[in-house]
Amino acid sequence: MNVTVCVPFDVDICETIHESIVIIMKSNLHPIDRIVRLVIALTIAILIFTNVIAGSLAWITGIPAIIFGGTALINFCPLYHLLGISTKDKNQ
Repeated sequence: MNVTVCVPFDVDICETIHESIVIIMKSNLHPIDRIVRLVIALTIAILIFTNVIAGSLAWITGIPAIIFGGTALINFCPLYHLLGISTKDKNQ
């Protein structure tokens, strides 16, 4: 993996890196998909913090909840990207 440090005199390299990151993380979630992910993540979080879900089950459900919440917040699902799936409308 190549890492490039952006310094003030290397503006062209920084812009190229930024453009490639934007292309890689192009939004692929429909707003309803984002809402469903957030509701699931928040519901699981509430159940864990109120000790309705505890122990191993808390870990088993908590990790996917963190992933769901994170993907909803950044509006990008890496798994969807790998599989070539997009729930976002073509005209959005």
